[in-house]
Amino acid sequence: MFGARMPSSRFYMFGSNSRFPARLRTITNLIVNGNFANGGNWAPAFGTESILNNTYTLTGSGSNVFPYASQDMPELTVGRQYYLQVKALVTNSNCSRIYLAVGGVSPTIVSAPTINTRYSVSLIFTASSTVSNLRLINLYASAELATNAVMEIQYVTCIDLTADFGAGSEPTKTQMDASLARFPDSWFDGTVTITV
Repeated sequence: MFGARMPSSRFYMFGSNSRFPARLRTITNLIVNGNFANGGNWAPAFGTESILNNTYTLTGSGSNVFPYASQDMPELTVGRQYYLQVKALVTNSNCSRIYLAVGGVSPTIVSAPTINTRYSVSLIFTASSTVSNLRLINLYASAELATNAVMEIQYVTCIDLTADFGAGSEPTKTQMDASLARFPDSWFDGTVTITV
């Protein structure tokens, strides 16, 4: 059970085994239309797109082994830490992994995803390049297997932790997950103030 008090104008939160000063911070989601409510801002590659009910659906064309959806974000800064969260699923059993590519890194989000299982995944990465084209990719063993293969994406968030919290003061993935869980679908648009 959590409680709060304000001694000396500082806000504290208490957990069962810890006491730490809460930090109010203004954060910005670098992703435009990350809930897919307004159509555009995303582009398909090696496939076609459709958007319905806050879900971006990418259907592979069979012209490559890694169909993906992408969006250009503001330029990243090398060495900064970024928090990324996304919900994704595939509707086929042939996908070998779902991963992303941005800022010179390409971590796997899900290896060997289970058909029709919606994964909610978050991670922190350190940019090693300024490349700011975010790609959400599903990978197949052959272009033939990627033909008509469907990936669904929802509620994409990317936050520059170093800019919003300061170098050396970036919160952990667990802290960010907990802070964003206060929002519907753990997602927000634009700029908000949170307690971390």
